[in-house]
Amino acid sequence: MSKEINRLHPISAIITSTKALKSMIFPLVIIIITNGFHFSFNFHSDNFWRTIFLFGIWGVGAILAFVSGIVKWRTFVYWFEDGELRVKYGLFVKKKRYIPFERIQSLNYNEGIFHRIFGLVKVQVETAGSKDRKPEVELTAIRKAAADVIELEMRRAKNQVNEQMNDEHSLIEEVPVPTIYHMSIRDLLILAITSGGIGVVLSGVAAIISQLSDIIPYEEIFNELADFAKIGAFLVALTVIVSLIVAWFVSFVITLINYYEYTVRIEDEKLIITKGLIEKKRITLPLNRIQAIRIVENPVRQLFGFATVVVESAGGNGEEGKDKKITLFPLN
Repeated sequence: MSKEINRLHPISAIITSTKALKSMIFPLVIIIITNGFHFSFNFHSDNFWRTIFLFGIWGVGAILAFVSGIVKWRTFVYWFEDGELRVKYGLFVKKKRYIPFERIQSLNYNEGIFHRIFGLVKVQVETAGSKDRKPEVELTAIRKAAADVIELEMRRAKNQVNEQMNDEHSLIEEVPVPTIYHMSIRDLLILAITSGGIGVVLSGVAAIISQLSDIIPYEEIFNELADFAKIGAFLVALTVIVSLIVAWFVSFVITLINYYEYTVRIEDEKLIITKGLIEKKRITLPLNRIQAIRIVENPVRQLFGFATVVVESAGGNGEEGKDKKITLFPLN
């Protein structure tokens, strides 16, 4: 088994930094709103030092996020040795993880925007001992060929294959992988039209509003709405209907993006689910981890005889009852 040291692609530094920066955007927006947009870079302004202080803190955080992305890329290495996937990372505190291939339950692939531009994938390694549904190891960005090598090494270790497997890529391509489900464009449109995600969209808006409860003048808004209601019930009803249509349209677009090219294959006693338009995902589910199968019918789909098939699989903490639900057939 190869002991060659492998590294993440340099773009992983940008991906890690961008992820950290995204988590800092919402606090920045809250700071701006709570200060009533009273910012000024004019030295003679009363708000000059407040502006410098607040944006200075955010700027330092952004620099640290960028530096941490570079550090992770430079220090993260992985290799194969003695039937294990071995990982080492850390600058001042070195951490090592040795994962026997026989313990690996699944390799999940994600392809975000940066990944697809450079032909990369993010690989999440899940084992029977993964906690809180988090992967045991996450390779932020590696080439697809390198991801294929990891899968090949895992197969080789599990099946005790000899050195006669020299052509790794041809081996992966020659193995027939039957497709048991592929969602057509027609089914995708029906799924999006009958999606119950409108409730999720409205709850998400409500959650955002609740975070801004301290700065939103609810009393003034209520008075405005009361005056608006006096104009006529028709306009109030029309406003509600338009809001529901917008929420439904957002849900429609999200469903199209998430379930585009939805395919289910079976390979080596595992279900392999691929989907996604902007971010392509590949989810691997071992058949022996499936605990239950549920058929879900929302009121709209029930009228047209459609249903969704969901499987419950034992998660990393299956002993604690923390199973996870995965959609197998979105429209059936």
